[in-house]
Amino acid sequence: MKKTIHSGTKALSDFTHIECGQVFQALHMHRKTLRFMDKLLFDITFIKLAKQVDLEVCRSLEFDGMEMRTMSEALRFRGRNLINHKNYLAAVRYFELAQTIEGEMFRFQQGNKPEIEKAPTAKTVSAGYKIV
Repeated sequence: MKKTIHSGTKALSDFTHIECGQVFQALHMHRKTLRFMDKLLFDITFIKLAKQVDLEVCRSLEFDGMEMRTMSEALRFRGRNLINHKNYLAAVRYFELAQTIEGEMFRFQQGNKPEIEKAPTAKTVSAGYKIV
């Protein structure tokens, strides 16, 4: 039986307009700290979300594992930044959003992990000989 592999999951499907904005704000702030190749990889997610201003479109976007990890990383970065500014309540909210996205990422990866067939292995050379 062939397994269907999905291109992504709607990680933001249950997010409110404010939460989608918080994800975008976290991505925007974290993007400023990145350089070169990290920024290029990060921009895949950032541009995808930046183009969407409508809440329904934002909720319907599909993200793959890398994009969800990028969002989680940015939300945790923003949370740590808020802790440094003594804004603990807002920081907790950003960490909760990161945890929600990581949960979606885990479900996505569990549902799309490759099936690995175990190949028969050859016996080791020393297994057939008696060492005297």
